Amino acid sequence: RSQRKQILEESASDTTIHGIPRTVGDRHPAVKALWLLAFIAFVGFLTRQFVMAVIKLRSLPVSTSIEPNSATFEFPDVHFCSQPMISASYPSTMGAEARNFTDAQTAKIVQLLDRFNASHPYFVAVALVNTLPTSFLSENFGMRKEQSIVKATVMPMNVELEFDKDIESFGHYKYLNCFRVRPKQNDIQSMLGNVLAYLDIFLYADATYNQSVKFYAGHIESRGLSFTGYENLLGSGFRVYFTPKYGYPDEFSPSVTIAPGYTHFIKLSMQVTNWAEKKGQCLSDQPNVQYVDLAKAEPGSYRYNLYACYAKELANIYATNLEANLPGMLPIPYSQKDLPNIYNFSQIGPNASDSEILNRLVFMKKITNGQLT
Repeated sequence: RSQRKQILEESASDTTIHGIPRTVGDRHPAVKALWLLAFIAFVGFLTRQFVMAVIKLRSLPVSTSIEPNSATFEFPDVHFCSQPMISASYPSTMGAEARNFTDAQTAKIVQLLDRFNASHPYFVAVALVNTLPTSFLSENFGMRKEQSIVKATVMPMNVELEFDKDIESFGHYKYLNCFRVRPKQNDIQSMLGNVLAYLDIFLYADATYNQSVKFYAGHIESRGLSFTGYENLLGSGFRVYFTPKYGYPDEFSPSVTIAPGYTHFIKLSMQVTNWAEKKGQCLSDQPNVQYVDLAKAEPGSYRYNLYACYAKELANIYATNLEANLPGMLPIPYSQKDLPNIYNFSQIGPNASDSEILNRLVFMKKITNGQLT
């Protein structure tokens, strides 16, 4: 043990606190200079090699490799809704019975509104649209698919879509009658997934209305209704919504307005969304949601999304505080289909108080002016 201890003490005495042997520091200055030159030469060699590698890399041609996305492109549902929701030309084709029924409802509304000096054409139109039965309104006033879409073709394959199979009508909370393009055949869906393919749709926009149709020097009187506010219902084209398959065209959906007399080119890209494991308050794995199809008075099933949660929460607020639906603002959940329409003046009885009618008018005015909070 004493010998081992002696050896360790001698080694420690020949070493600095950094562990460097003292013999290195005792070398001749010439040796130190040689070691320094060797180190500098080595660093210079590495630097030169690095610079040469960078120059060589920059001189090589740039190549890009494209890997296919793991998600397959899925052509969306395309929804067409007329603006405005009520056509001013179709009522001229109504029969005498339907026309008399509409005139009678209009007279009742005007009589009620006159009690408060509120028979402005806009309020009459809003009340009339919400008072007439939706099926009657859809049939006689709403956009007609058969007279709106002329042709839908998948190009450049020149494959025409089947009118009653690939193009469906449905009722929308804001636009009443709409139609969607959703090809049913798998081969057509595959075609639309090709980057070179596109859907070519030829539409007819109901853009004119006159109480009399001009014909050379004279004119031909059309069968108009007694209410003269329809001249304000000039069509401005279509609102086109794009949704994932089985999605509902809502205010969160991408959309464009297309005008009559123009050719529009719309390029689509698909966004893939992956939900995190922890979802927020308005996110859910609920597979679908059911809204009232106003044109058919039956449920319509759609894919659940963020707007579905938003609409449900607001609809519950209106149902709780107003005990009614608010038409034209939100899609109506099918579970609330039996709630009254706050704008439906036919639900006001003959003995209704002035305050009841006035409350509806005040509410309508606040909604119109954006003052409802």
